[in-house]
Amino acid sequence: MKKYNQLTMQQRILISFLIKKNKSQSYIAKELGVHPSTVCRELKRNKTSKGRYNYNLAQSFTEDRKNSKKRYTKFTEEVKAFVERKIKKRWSPEQITGFCRANSIPMVSHERIYQYVYNDKLNGGDLWTNLRTQIRQRKSRTRKRQNRFIANKRMLSERPQIVDLRERYGDWEIDLISGKGHKSFAVTAVERKSGFSLIHKIDNKKATTVKKAVINMLSPYRTNVYTITSDNGLEFAEHQTISSKLEADYFFCDPYSSWQRGLNEYTNKLYRQYIPKKTCIKTIEYKDLISYQTALNNRPRKKLGYKTPSEVFLSIFDH
Repeated sequence: MKKYNQLTMQQRILISFLIKKNKSQSYIAKELGVHPSTVCRELKRNKTSKGRYNYNLAQSFTEDRKNSKKRYTKFTEEVKAFVERKIKKRWSPEQITGFCRANSIPMVSHERIYQYVYNDKLNGGDLWTNLRTQIRQRKSRTRKRQNRFIANKRMLSERPQIVDLRERYGDWEIDLISGKGHKSFAVTAVERKSGFSLIHKIDNKKATTVKKAVINMLSPYRTNVYTITSDNGLEFAEHQTISSKLEADYFFCDPYSSWQRGLNEYTNKLYRQYIPKKTCIKTIEYKDLISYQTALNNRPRKKLGYKTPSEVFLSIFDH
């Protein structure tokens, strides 16, 4: 089953009918033969201001969005200036177009923005230096023997299924990023549903040091810290203290399975835009680290409907 589908008018009629019958989104998706996220997205995007779903209006809203995408094709000086400002803030072309689409701002396609950036490079410009580049995955070094030294571990298989579904806020992944020569470090944490992330510089990677950093980072949000997941590095040996102080459940990934913390790995790559591998993290000032954190948390994300992680995560504290 494909995760995303373009719905037809007939499918929208059926959705409207089943909603009136008080059927669940999962039931509707099964009847349509589409992924539940397709139905969820359809309802979010095409409900009226009063929260009602009408198939005629839904079709009209969809066609209006299509037409609006086609309407703005000129790369005017005003559009260029906007693009350059966002590129210099390290927004990707997809984030720029997605943000503009979500906020009804005239914008060219992300392919056109890429073309503009690379033409700028050919003419001696430096916009391209702000684009994301692929970063080689970190090599596993000395972790073969580490598992036996961490007592009372709870593995990922014991973690509640709700964490995988990302249906609530408060499930975190943590990791370290290292600086030049693996002699300087920072702890990173990311909330799984919103992508909201934190970073904290540490003097060394001793378990006691990491423990204090994690507790300090997450304590302000402790009402929304339900689980924490990390790899099997010895630096996380104080997991029981972290769990106790934050009143959260702590879990470990399976050995050599960094993909089980995919969001954290991705977030670390984003931080690498500001902290290249050969950087000595000890020399980075606290205010600069916070500025990197703020910049990432204020980049619009496609999976959030081009809202920002800060906008989404911090809004839960308003209730």
